[in-house]
Amino acid sequence: MTEKNAEYWRNRFWKLEELQHKKVVKYDKQLERAYTRTLDAIEKDLLKWYNRFAENNSITLQEARKRLNAGELREFKFTVDEYIKYAKENAINGQWIKQLENASARVHISRLESLFIQFSNHANILYDGQLQGLSELLEDSYLEQYNRVAYIVQTGTNVAFPLAAINEGAIQTIIAKPWASDGINFSERIYRDRTQLVSILQTELIQAIQLGEGVDVTARRLKDRLGVSYRNAVRLVQTEETAILSRANGYALKELSVDRYQYVATLDSRTSDICQTFDLQIFDINQYEAGVTAPPLHVNCRSTTAPYFEDVDYGERAARDRDGRTVYLPGNTSYAEWKEKYGV
Repeated sequence: MTEKNAEYWRNRFWKLEELQHKKVVKYDKQLERAYTRTLDAIEKDLLKWYNRFAENNSITLQEARKRLNAGELREFKFTVDEYIKYAKENAINGQWIKQLENASARVHISRLESLFIQFSNHANILYDGQLQGLSELLEDSYLEQYNRVAYIVQTGTNVAFPLAAINEGAIQTIIAKPWASDGINFSERIYRDRTQLVSILQTELIQAIQLGEGVDVTARRLKDRLGVSYRNAVRLVQTEETAILSRANGYALKELSVDRYQYVATLDSRTSDICQTFDLQIFDINQYEAGVTAPPLHVNCRSTTAPYFEDVDYGERAARDRDGRTVYLPGNTSYAEWKEKYGV
């Protein structure tokens, strides 16, 4: 069918993965800026709250739980109304808008509750932006990967034919499908992370008040928690991008009538045990399933797949030795064989 060897296909698909993951790096920078804006907003509200209600940079939990007076309540409701306006104009989730409207209608709100609502608003804006941004990234990545895989295979086999169009609804269904065994998709993970962050920020604030910590120490507490949330978000983006690229690979290979594919792990000391086991295994194309017989098999999976054709020269395969130098091995060298010679 083709004169191209296994090395050719692996290299082309690795380069394709690298090209697509540059988008992730760019998106991660956008995400970092969004978290920085959220932290700035939280710190601003925290400082204003301490300046208004704390004495000598300290406040008791009893004082924090006192109700807002009439003037403070009017000012707070004005702030909430501004939140509602922004949420409606920017399509923030309807559930949060309803909670804000309920808060605006209340006649009694404590000082502590008012700050909780402000923190929650910042978190909702952050995570709604993340959901929209990641959805757009995955949709764009799927379409581009599908087309690039088709191009690589058709030019590599010298066989060209038109492919079926993919409508937007089908892509939305694909990106919404969970890849992990827990059955949770990326939007549900974002919602869960948002809920956890709001709860953690509230807990950290109460603990800081109970310990008599000032605004600077409290702000550092919240910054640390937001840092953890950001790192979790980066892992989510990287893993979901791997999953959508893998699904695009599988769908394109099926459309191109490729019968089999090969699992290709990264050859270095950070490769997971499960990817070591799957390395160079060959599967029927009908077995292709992200999270089961194709990447990602775990969070931050760095493996990929490549089409497999019979009767090809295996060529060479790039790997890293114990000192991190690039070495070239026979193309059919498995992870186990590499580890015995070069691993740690």
